[in-house]
Amino acid sequence: MALPGVCTRGTAWADKKTEGSGVIVSGPGPSRAALAVLALSLSVCTAPVSGAAALAAFVVRTDLAPLIRAAADSPVQFAVPVPHSASTAGSGSWSVTGGEATWSYAVQVPTAVSLSFHALAPSLPESATLLVSGGQTTTSYRASDLRHGELWSRIHPGDTLAITLTVAAAERAAVDFKIVSLQAGYRAIGAGVADHPVFKRRFPGGPDHASCVTNYACEVTAGNATSAAATVALVVENLYQCTGTLINDVPGDNTPYVLTARHCETGQLGGGNPAAASAVTVYWDAVSACGTPLGSIYDGTLPSQTGAHTVVEQQDAWLIELDTDPVASDAQFAGFDASGAAVAGGYTIHQAEGRYKQFVSWAGTAFALEEQDALGTTYLSDLLETVNQTGNIGPGASGAGLFDRSDHLVAALALGRKSTDPSGYGACPVPPVQAPNGKNGVADFTPLAAVWTSTADATSSTGATTLQSALDPGNTASRVVPGKPAERIANGLPPPPAPQITFDPATVTAGQTFIAGWSATNAAGCTLTGGIPGGNWGGNTRSVAANGSMPESGPAGHYTFGLICQSVTANSLPVSTQTTLTITPGTTAPAASRGIEPAAAGGETASGGGGSMGIVECVILAALLGFGLLRRAQGGGRWRMPGQLSLVRRRVRQQERTPRGF
Repeated sequence: MALPGVCTRGTAWADKKTEGSGVIVSGPGPSRAALAVLALSLSVCTAPVSGAAALAAFVVRTDLAPLIRAAADSPVQFAVPVPHSASTAGSGSWSVTGGEATWSYAVQVPTAVSLSFHALAPSLPESATLLVSGGQTTTSYRASDLRHGELWSRIHPGDTLAITLTVAAAERAAVDFKIVSLQAGYRAIGAGVADHPVFKRRFPGGPDHASCVTNYACEVTAGNATSAAATVALVVENLYQCTGTLINDVPGDNTPYVLTARHCETGQLGGGNPAAASAVTVYWDAVSACGTPLGSIYDGTLPSQTGAHTVVEQQDAWLIELDTDPVASDAQFAGFDASGAAVAGGYTIHQAEGRYKQFVSWAGTAFALEEQDALGTTYLSDLLETVNQTGNIGPGASGAGLFDRSDHLVAALALGRKSTDPSGYGACPVPPVQAPNGKNGVADFTPLAAVWTSTADATSSTGATTLQSALDPGNTASRVVPGKPAERIANGLPPPPAPQITFDPATVTAGQTFIAGWSATNAAGCTLTGGIPGGNWGGNTRSVAANGSMPESGPAGHYTFGLICQSVTANSLPVSTQTTLTITPGTTAPAASRGIEPAAAGGETASGGGGSMGIVECVILAALLGFGLLRRAQGGGRWRMPGQLSLVRRRVRQQERTPRGF
């Protein structure tokens, strides 16, 4: 019987059977002893070189297919909740070394494209350091990173998380840490990660809308720089990804309000979970240099913070207030215009698909319209319809701001149009670009002016509280407010750590000794990750002072050195960076076994007599053994390879005029 989530012969995932035979044996097969010999030879090829045994991951057996199908229609959702519990009291293992106690635990959700967790930590000593490693990134947390005794981890690509919690041995009894749920990704929110097959089957093909995605850094101006610094990526409960804007208020009192889309609460039009604000994670400073690929929130290097509460719900507008001041040193409050004036030639900065900031310019004048039940509720919705002149929008752009030519925020993105494009992005501009007319729009925004004093939405949880009462508490009747920088000097806090990694010399050949150094201003301490397997830096994560260096050497290859530094300021999130070093082959260095990368060799190189076997040699050996076993099998049995899988007809979603939330 096939286990849920495990692909076996004759079955392709849990939601679709494929036709075609598996391996068919005619006549008796090889003996058990012969098969054991073959398995042993293959184990020689696949066994890790290093002797250290990795912590076995707890495998969560769950069928993701029905969960994905139920969630896939929401353009802001990228993961599904998976029940799972683990704690420092009853899961994983503890070890004590040199006065430090370390709890280790690993968990896997097979076929997930990303993984994160929600944890409760009623008690976590100040000496505790929590490290979470995925397939590509490592994140560090301290007790100060908890919000109301909870932790929503960062999202790591891959289906496995390795978790270690290190604390002073004398404080081990004070640790109380419980994982209460996992979030398994099915849609990629970053480059280099493939969507889950079940999700991909819903978008079998179409035009390449990703071809017109525009990097904001290629469109930056002095005017829109403030708007960009106010634009943030939002992740809600590690399930939904949207865009928001840090918005100024009339008093200019530095209150950290963020305006976004209400359907980001649950992934469904109409919202319905205002308490989700407490699980909002805000990502800052997501800009990729013009001409370079867009980064994503997978990268793990962006400043972020978690925790907020709901202030206003009205139509699709959702105003939240962050629990703490912006952690980004260059954060800006966007100005706004709620006067209701016509919006001509506006623009939007967004973070669709979890990628770094993207830019859209809008043609003509935004068209004002009203639609009944457009947002899944019974009230009449006021919207501004737009047509893209450059760039486009996509899943994750929900809540992004519509800015006018004066760089004032005038509306928040509520709806887009359905797309069959595998990238998820909406349509590219179609020349000649026409101004919006109420029938040709590609995006609809909730205008501030329409909901400024409104309480017409009876489904709102915020009652008589309006945008006006929140943003203009003095009732000054001001509807146009300029932007401003976030004020950090007033609280006397130093800027976040600025970690750096250096190599001396910068160019290194195989076997050459070099110095790997690190430094970070305003850091209380740092953690080293990655490096050369088996080297001083690499292998296992280790805590170090804010500045230091160490000698390193290794075989030819590409190695990523990581550095995570904690701020000297309490309740501040860590800052991380990473640098890749390429070690070139030396002119006299002995040749490594073919096909083995240094990272896969556990930091060891082959030597006479006791060297590891290369992949090519392993394949040849396995083939020879297999051929011999087949010849020796009794009865002249004949083996047949699997039959070709038949094509499965896919249902292509018809592009519709009906708005679809982005």
